[in-house]
Amino acid sequence: MIINWNKPKAGLKVISLLNKEKQISKTIRLLPGNNEIDDADWEVAKQNESIQRSMKAGYIKEVFAKAVEKDEDGNVKKDKNGQPKVKEAPAKTLNDLEAEEARAVVEDTYDIDALKKWLKAEGRDEIRAAIQNQIETIENAGAKK
Repeated sequence: MIINWNKPKAGLKVISLLNKEKQISKTIRLLPGNNEIDDADWEVAKQNESIQRSMKAGYIKEVFAKAVEKDEDGNVKKDKNGQPKVKEAPAKTLNDLEAEEARAVVEDTYDIDALKKWLKAEGRDEIRAAIQNQIETIENAGAKK
């Protein structure tokens, strides 16, 4: 699941996931910008009151992908005006997004691990180039000139 953490002037957000005994079983970290979070972990994290407040305030958002609906035969479904029906669903990976959306997500991602994971899975050359550029930008940000 791609999650955007965008609270102004905020840094790293750490979310503790609790087990049935109310003990911390795992932590999730959100860097400013976009992050890829395991679906099951995100479902648990969304139950946290702090996360619910941040989502309601618009500081944490699930990134949604748009997809044209198709029938069982692979034909594009049409609405009453004859336009293709489009549905939105949470983007589980970068591959779920159209090129323009994927590029915007990449440009607002600062998690090197997520970027490297996407680089391995991404097949679109233009998106692979955007990922590589973002990795280089982050890695060079701390380099002395």
